[in-house]
Amino acid sequence: GFGYRGHVFWDTEIFVLPFFTYTRPRIARNLLLYRYHTLSGARRKARDSGYEGAMFAWESADSGDETTPRWLPGPDGELVRIWCGDIEHHISADVVYAMMQYWRVTGDDDFMRDYGAEVVLDTARFWGSRVDWNGARGRYEINDVIGPDEYHDHVDNSVFTNRMARWNLEAALETLAWLRREHPEKAAELESRLDLTRDRLAHWADVIGCMVVLHDPETGLMEQFLRPERRGPGRLRTAKHVDAVPAGH
Repeated sequence: GFGYRGHVFWDTEIFVLPFFTYTRPRIARNLLLYRYHTLSGARRKARDSGYEGAMFAWESADSGDETTPRWLPGPDGELVRIWCGDIEHHISADVVYAMMQYWRVTGDDDFMRDYGAEVVLDTARFWGSRVDWNGARGRYEINDVIGPDEYHDHVDNSVFTNRMARWNLEAALETLAWLRREHPEKAAELESRLDLTRDRLAHWADVIGCMVVLHDPETGLMEQFLRPERRGPGRLRTAKHVDAVPAGH
């Protein structure tokens, strides 16, 4: 809408693209190509934030650079700090989710070889650099983020973020194995250009095996996050885009 000036968010990949993937795949392909053509912006954001790979902007326009405003006026007229552009990181995995879904539904191997694989692998590089190792608990964590529930910022181990990050890494290993088997020259080119060393791939596998996901297998319950930011009465009882709902899919 007008308030967002036509900018692109995760809504495109999670809510819009599935419809086009199943009904108008040519449109879905074009929407995904937007992400490929804005990889330079995603790489700049990762580098400027101290990470590797491709870290997609929360709010994106023509270049792929971050366009989220840092401050906006609140209901009382005072400026409110907007953290989404800084720490709502799940969007990088959301982009990969849409690309993998498109590939599996359409069988468009040319798209994955020429465009999608690079996005999948470079976002995995981001997640490999984004995780923190908790030696005391023997697990990888992702701390200080915003999940889909934007009413709670600066939380640790958002169940949606962690689950999607782990899945992004799994998708990267799957995609690389497919490239090596079906398109070895392309695989070799990407492995060299993206520095996909044996140690890096082993690190991804280690993160997959040791990533904390706040899920109780006995009850099926998911804990949304740890360490919520407390910002006044009622904030802990109010949710926006509850993490556990999309995490279940």
